Amino acid sequence: MTYFKGAACGRAGCCRKVRRRPKWRDASAYRAATVSEWKAQLESGGLAALKSRPRGRPAGLDAAQRRELMRALTGGAVADGFATDLWTLRRVGQLIERHIARPYSKSQV
Repeated sequence: MTYFKGAACGRAGCCRKVRRRPKWRDASAYRAATVSEWKAQLESGGLAALKSRPRGRPAGLDAAQRRELMRALTGGAVADGFATDLWTLRRVGQLIERHIARPYSKSQV
């Protein structure tokens, strides 16, 4: 369903056309291909096959490295050699590189 946000006067750039998305619980919101994939997974592996799995890229730090990073962060930025006690993304990246010898960019932190 489509509706106009603001007055629907028809002048260029005046009104914005917005498309409503169906609610996730609405069955019509799912593509037929997605439903077919779910059905195939259910038939091949049962309910366990439909359980959610981790998505995205795996974490770059293991549990011990994350604990070490948390200790360093809670110790404060000044204790780690920075001029102020403010943690920024760049500083956290530098901290990871110093303590764990793995470079991280600002977008990865």
